[in-house]
Amino acid sequence: MLLQSSDKILLAHRRLFDRDAPRHFVGEVIAYEDRLAKVRGYSFVRNAMTGEHIRKADPRVKIVPIGSPAFLIYELPRTVTVDALRFIAQDDRLVLTDDAGFVMNMAEATSGSSI
Repeated sequence: MLLQSSDKILLAHRRLFDRDAPRHFVGEVIAYEDRLAKVRGYSFVRNAMTGEHIRKADPRVKIVPIGSPAFLIYELPRTVTVDALRFIAQDDRLVLTDDAGFVMNMAEATSGSSI
């Protein structure tokens, strides 16, 4: 089985145009069947005024088609706490962190600013 209950994932909505705002969802897999994952977690949207990535307050449950070209899906370590994950600017790059040792560079480019 590709995914199992309690796996942690990051969904990055694939941007189709340069001006599309980045959208992310981090969550824990509740169930997985027939390339569909039921995931409980949080949506993040980019504030156009400040550039900050803000977590929506209420947790959501999403049904996600694994293998869809609409998403880039990253498996996160099982040790991360979904409720603690947040996006921050670090060294002029966007990173996902739990402030407990996990850091994932979200930069799309290898040089220059990506925030």
